[in-house]
Amino acid sequence: WRLSGEGRDAAILAVDVARSTALKAAADPPDVEYSFREYQALVARTVQEAGGEVFATAGDGALASLPSAEAALLAARTIQTRINRFNQEINRLRDFRLRIGLHAGSSAADFGATQHHELIDIAAHTEGMAPVGGIAATEAFRSRITAEEMAEINAEVDGHKVFIVLRPILEE
Repeated sequence: WRLSGEGRDAAILAVDVARSTALKAAADPPDVEYSFREYQALVARTVQEAGGEVFATAGDGALASLPSAEAALLAARTIQTRINRFNQEINRLRDFRLRIGLHAGSSAADFGATQHHELIDIAAHTEGMAPVGGIAATEAFRSRITAEEMAEINAEVDGHKVFIVLRPILEE
């Protein structure tokens, strides 16, 4: 019954550390724990600043819901921008490099209480299409953003065309 009812626009952000197993290999376990906890805190703080909420974490990944595509894109670009400073000032391992996937749609779900939802799956699958250091978005997400430059790639995720955000970091 929680999934029925009037839907609202929602954007889902999926983020993952590329090649995280290699980062952890031969590293000091306390340094691994510290660096990954601080990375998760950076993601949560950035998503919250954009008006969203991280609703799931597992290993080096995080899933977040945001109220709009604009808010999700801002959070994604801010995360990609902040990871550079994180690597220089906080991280005790080799540099974290991220992939981020974005998808949007309408849902009545409370993502914090819903573990299985199409929007979540599609965002997570789209993240796998992002280049390392980049952001990938579905056509459904792109249609909600008016002024962002994206390039279509020759791939689909769960029946959705995929686009790469051409400016994945914010200009400082």
